[in-house]
Amino acid sequence: MNPVAAINFMVFDLGQIPAGGSAISIRACESCTARRHTVMLPKTLLMVVDGHQADQNLDTAISLARETGLHLSILVIGILPRSPINARRGVATEPWEAECEAVLWQLHERSKALSGLTRDANISAEVLSECCEIDEVDDLVGEHARYADLTLVEPELLKSHGLDVHCLSGALFESGRPVLLVPQATPLTLKPKNILVAWDAGVEAARAVREALALLVQTGTVNVVTVKTTNDTDEAGTGSDLSAYLMRHGIHVKLREICSNGQAVADVLKQHALDVGADLLVMGSYGHSRMRERVFGSTTQSMLSQPTVPVLMAR
Repeated sequence: MNPVAAINFMVFDLGQIPAGGSAISIRACESCTARRHTVMLPKTLLMVVDGHQADQNLDTAISLARETGLHLSILVIGILPRSPINARRGVATEPWEAECEAVLWQLHERSKALSGLTRDANISAEVLSECCEIDEVDDLVGEHARYADLTLVEPELLKSHGLDVHCLSGALFESGRPVLLVPQATPLTLKPKNILVAWDAGVEAARAVREALALLVQTGTVNVVTVKTTNDTDEAGTGSDLSAYLMRHGIHVKLREICSNGQAVADVLKQHALDVGADLLVMGSYGHSRMRERVFGSTTQSMLSQPTVPVLMAR
């Protein structure tokens, strides 16, 4: 057998390697075991809230902090009314000033309440408060997210009068860090038992896998799915190279290719996640910039608006 072919065969089915290849497979497994100890779980979790969200929305974040011992950083954002023309010229207007003062007061009260909750929960936490106009939220969230391993986005934030798009845009486009999106009434853990990776061989998908590597190693067995939307024969996105990469980290891969049959990729992924009982979906986030406005790709947008399982996204 060609040595190269033997190595490739080892990657996908170690148990069927001929006797001559057994020494290679043993060393590979030992190397994978050693690598398991070099990948770290998240240590800092950022959660963005506004001044209106109910206290129970913190339950997921507090539970994660207790489960893993991570540090919880809560960013409370107060949205200021847009400055009137007179205010920009240095001439204040009473209605605008009154609105700003109301936002500041609400921000102070909300931050104080959250500080009490985290203190009572006896976890490592900090509460940060910031005020800005809505167009500045992207940069603000991105700046804070750079100092966290993961940004948690809960359902209530997605209903927050425009703050949803700006928060997600900042976390995904401006931070270089992954986002963890949680559906309504869904338990969340950083010790998932059944992870599904959506793979298309793109840079975004590769980044998502790398960001989720600690969780993948911890799980041991991972489902990888590629969704084919055309009949092309290009094998770049079949997942074989990803399987080899993950195998070298000691992760067993169950690889599956699905034809979309005209369905939206997001719908196929959502249904497959339910079919395999996944408790976490790992995928890349796609989008582009249009005149300073971040525009999400159709698959990303659908996942953000109606997730069926927790989703870890990276760009």
